[in-house]
Amino acid sequence: MKVTGLAKSFSGVTAVDHIDLEVPAGRILGLIGPNGSGKTTLVNLITGVVKPDSGSVSCNGRSWTWTAPHKIAGYGVARTYQNIRLFPAMTVFENVAVAAAALGRGKWERRAAEVIEELGLDEHSDRIVGELPYGSQRRVEMARALAGRPSYLFLDEPAAGLNEDETRELGQTLTGIRDRYGCAIVLIEHDVPLVMDISDSVVALDDGAVIASGDPEAVRADESVRRAYLG
Repeated sequence: MKVTGLAKSFSGVTAVDHIDLEVPAGRILGLIGPNGSGKTTLVNLITGVVKPDSGSVSCNGRSWTWTAPHKIAGYGVARTYQNIRLFPAMTVFENVAVAAAALGRGKWERRAAEVIEELGLDEHSDRIVGELPYGSQRRVEMARALAGRPSYLFLDEPAAGLNEDETRELGQTLTGIRDRYGCAIVLIEHDVPLVMDISDSVVALDDGAVIASGDPEAVRADESVRRAYLG
């Protein structure tokens, strides 16, 4: 995936400032930065939730400035949100099956079961999602995003609210997704140790612009990143 010159302002305030970005296929890219640095807005622009002022995205032979989110999902791009957006009165299986249904008759049921197993949710498959603990709901959201077999998966703070053990399991799950499915993952996350541990590369944002990118350790050591975010 290639992002070229994406820009967005809200009421004269620049949220994303002509960002260029490449997401290598089959790799994990960590996206870090302070609150308000433009991380979520950037993902919203890429996935069609927000219309950019300028710039474009190209992926899997498609190119767009802006189009509807469901069309972008059809191009092989899936995402989760900071705030969980599940169907709370439906079961785990039903939530995942909704997304898997796009694969067509004869495939959706098998795919839903597959990703539920991959995310370690087998024992919860028939439970109502709204009754599950927060960490399990996060996993259901990831399972639903994976159900359509995306080639690019954007995760917006998936470790938020998780304890240390759950965060460690999340890291193992994400590397397993990359290795098993060859799915590129863009990880927006404030848990810097998690990002640095599992990412193949890291991009740091501040004030809507890229201030550093490259190897995780190089980005961690970058003076501008330390000044703006890491302290």
